[in-house]
Amino acid sequence: MRKDQKEKINDVTRTVLEILGVITLFSVAIVAPNVVMLLDKFGRKKREFDREQFNRNLYYLKNRGYAHIRNENDQIVVEITKKGKKRFLSYKIRDLKIKKPKQWDGKWRIVIADVPETKRAARDVLRSTLKKIGFYQLQKSVWVHPFECENEIKYLKESFELHLYLYFIVTEKIDEDIKIKKFYNL
Repeated sequence: MRKDQKEKINDVTRTVLEILGVITLFSVAIVAPNVVMLLDKFGRKKREFDREQFNRNLYYLKNRGYAHIRNENDQIVVEITKKGKKRFLSYKIRDLKIKKPKQWDGKWRIVIADVPETKRAARDVLRSTLKKIGFYQLQKSVWVHPFECENEIKYLKESFELHLYLYFIVTEKIDEDIKIKKFYNL
């Protein structure tokens, strides 16, 4: 059993971690009472969520090393840790999808992944993620998709710290693309 499967985080705790993660992407620390107000933005209904439950989940995240909590000017300040950010990114990666437009624009999106052995774990997760979101494996480290996905690839680069090893190319032609077109029903 994988480590992430052993540690089940309930829905509310995941929501709190996602809020911390989103806010961290904007490089802002938050004051705890303001987080409760943000929960509605994540689809929580107020009747399903109370301050006591929020505090329990927040301290759970702190005890697991996903967040730092400190008092500053008589207010509680919450910041996500590096471990918490990784957990947050893993949630976002699991939810990653590429939208299929009504009509294909005739362009191919190519991802070349030249990830060294020292980053094998990241390479393996990247490979499985590319498969999951619908990429066609053209060669061992070359992946193709017909639909717009630049933001998703940028997100994967950031998540796995692969800026030096992941290349994104958009082209209108791939020789012998019959198999690829058939794979995507184009």
